[in-house]
Amino acid sequence: MSWLAPSLRAAVIGCGAIGCRMDRPNTPLPSTHAGGYRISPGFSLVAFADTDDAARDAAAAWGCPVYADPLAMLAETRPDVVSLCLPVSAQVALLECLPRFGIRAVVAEKPLAGDAEEGERIRDLYRAAGIPLLVNFTRRFVGVYHDLARQLAGRDTVLAATIRYAKGARHNGSHAIDLTRLLFGEVLAAEPLGWQFDWWDDDPTVTAVLRTERCSEVILQGLDERCFTLFEVDVFSRTGRWIIDQDHRRLRRWEVRNGEGLPPGRRLVPVEQRAVPHESAMLTLMAHLHDVVHRGVEPLCGAREALAAQRWVDVLHSKALARRAMGDA
Repeated sequence: MSWLAPSLRAAVIGCGAIGCRMDRPNTPLPSTHAGGYRISPGFSLVAFADTDDAARDAAAAWGCPVYADPLAMLAETRPDVVSLCLPVSAQVALLECLPRFGIRAVVAEKPLAGDAEEGERIRDLYRAAGIPLLVNFTRRFVGVYHDLARQLAGRDTVLAATIRYAKGARHNGSHAIDLTRLLFGEVLAAEPLGWQFDWWDDDPTVTAVLRTERCSEVILQGLDERCFTLFEVDVFSRTGRWIIDQDHRRLRRWEVRNGEGLPPGRRLVPVEQRAVPHESAMLTLMAHLHDVVHRGVEPLCGAREALAAQRWVDVLHSKALARRAMGDA
């Protein structure tokens, strides 16, 4: 990327955890949009907006103007790029307004919209306006997942995979489905096996089996967020096994070797363990955003990816809730 390009004026709307609260100003490896803009060359963090008094108080520590009215902030500060870190209904309302303020790119949190139909309307609006719309599916900005996807898309054959998650299909489950698409190709079918409401009353955590282009059996295993937070990946192929665990911060790899164990046979042998640089995801997102605006590169994760995940989340939701209504729990 070229840092010789003019600095982009950045604003954050929504001053919750992912907006600014998980970081302090100048955190070296930020987890928030505010932290990413503050620490990344090529950006200048110019403003925040949030309708909540406590959220605005939290954002004041960053030393930027903080507005109660997002539209007033947009009109007065005229940012080049905006991050939306909001509940989905508020995010959709602002996505509909942003094009008229001369925004050059938008970063939204997932889910993009309340359902796929609403998301398609937003996609078409931004496509017509010529404004890049990025969606922060975090693992799209961590290289190890792309490395694994390339290996699995080559000569190797995926036998089975499990992705474990909790806290709702629309929320963390959408990450699992997006990662499924990255690693194993398009989802072709999805069938819920069970569900529970472990965080939100309208968003069940669904256990399901997915069939994809490169794997006939991907299990989304739903856990209970009330017990603990966990997201991990376990993949078996004809030549090895990969586990990404410890809150997506460790990779362990096995490969198949002949003459191992007792009795000797073809067995999985551990060959690698290393850290996954998940903490760099936000900085990678910001560097990519800079290239999207200044070099015109295609977003790694945009409305297309967000809508593909959302459509399959909607399928699982509707099937699970229909079975629940029939008493098939």
